[in-house]
Amino acid sequence: MSLIATPAGQTPAKAEKLANEIITYTLDCSKLLDKFELISSANIQEQKGISFSSIRTRKGTSVEFKVSNDSIITAAYIDFNIKVELNTSFNNKRIAVVQLRVHK
Repeated sequence: MSLIATPAGQTPAKAEKLANEIITYTLDCSKLLDKFELISSANIQEQKGISFSSIRTRKGTSVEFKVSNDSIITAAYIDFNIKVELNTSFNNKRIAVVQLRVHK
């Protein structure tokens, strides 16, 4: 599933999934980068109840990652703010945020 990262102050990318799904997301971060700037590495902060794997850059402007759940959801849904930390070819640090809603 493709998502588009937005600059700070704008509504973040939003995604939804079922608790038992493992989904691969591709986050297009080109709006966060300067001209000719590329993503050199990416990291996602771990959160209780959700797991990330296979985090990698794609084409220098996108980040691909898999999301799965590692806890039982007792409510109808749980919302997570996923913070993707980007290191760039210009030695800048950028932050992309995705709001993920996980349904029971």
